[in-house]
Amino acid sequence: MKILTEKELADCWNVSCWTIRNWRLNDGLPHLRTKQGRIYYNIDSVENWWLACETTNTAAKPEVYSGIRRIE
Repeated sequence: MKILTEKELADCWNVSCWTIRNWRLNDGLPHLRTKQGRIYYNIDSVENWWLACETTNTAAKPEVYSGIRRIE
């Protein structure tokens, strides 16, 4: 089991810390929270979450970003 910080996970996936935080808060990215409030990620759980989102297409796709309607 490999445990990563938010920054380590962001670097591993080549995304920003804000993206990781957004996925955690809005899309259910699995995480561990210590009594001190620190947040860590089990890479196996994160990868399983990603695969589940990919296969079931459950990742959040809001229609509006910053007041601009997405065209698909």
